Amino acid sequence: MYPRINKIFMTWRAGRGHRRIIVGEIRSNASTTYFKYIREGVENAKKDGFICYPDFPEISKTYNTNVLRILSQRLNDSERTDINLYYDFWEIPKNCIKDPYRLLAYTGGILPTDNFEFLVDFYGTKNVSLVTELTGLSIHSPISTGELSEGDKLIWKLEPENQYDKYAVRIYKNNKFIGYVKKIHNHLFYKKGSRFLTVSIKKIEHNGHIKKVFLLISSNK
Repeated sequence: MYPRINKIFMTWRAGRGHRRIIVGEIRSNASTTYFKYIREGVENAKKDGFICYPDFPEISKTYNTNVLRILSQRLNDSERTDINLYYDFWEIPKNCIKDPYRLLAYTGGILPTDNFEFLVDFYGTKNVSLVTELTGLSIHSPISTGELSEGDKLIWKLEPENQYDKYAVRIYKNNKFIGYVKKIHNHLFYKKGSRFLTVSIKKIEHNGHIKKVFLLISSNK
């Protein structure tokens, strides 16, 4: 049984290293998927150069036609020869691989051609298995290549007093702070049952140094 999705948030940032801003939300029921902008987020994002998603040009409108079809264009082609590796990496349950709404939720719908990302907010932590990128990597304390390894078990600590995000979650390797759980995904750690959540390193991307670290957040109950 997979976890229930509350909603998926559309986020945008000016570029890598910039803060993610929540600019919209997507909800789905048995028959329709809806998208609407969050006006406050849009206004904040405009200060950094935000332009509305091309298929959703009106800030005040709630879209309920072809929303899922439009967003499905951000997903990998199911006919790709390596598609099962894609599903495995993002921990997508087998009974979800034909559900574009859940595929968007698990993968984030990231494209190299724009700065949008779609982040899932689950109702609870039960049966969660979610891959997310570590944020703020090495900003506060440089991390050498040998300090982190795939499969490492990490420690998480809540930081509700964080001035930028009241849902902030700090991540540690042993006693060393290495970064934060991504915005929206960090909501999991403030929900009922969060004490059963574990965090480990799923994958590390290198480029002469540690470029990206992907975390696996899972519930052991």
